[in-house]
Amino acid sequence: SDGNELWLSHLDSINVTSGSKINAGQLIGTQGNTGSVLGGSGEKLTKQQVAQGRGTHLDLTMKKPNGQYYTAREVAALLGDQRIQMT
Repeated sequence: SDGNELWLSHLDSINVTSGSKINAGQLIGTQGNTGSVLGGSGEKLTKQQVAQGRGTHLDLTMKKPNGQYYTAREVAALLGDQRIQMT
């Protein structure tokens, strides 16, 4: 471990545990709409809209070993040609 933390928010299911070694191509979870979910215009979605799949997305956050957060540009540079495959 290099001390970085990777947070994936709003998952519908999680297939790994904290501290797991992740391999390329491994399914780590499925995107969902848990937590506070807003529509495309910023409106709060109803329970019925969420149940229909509206608002399904994934938030990816990376934290440095020193406690500071990576910017979106830094995350993109770290990921390089790697992609998160949504299934």
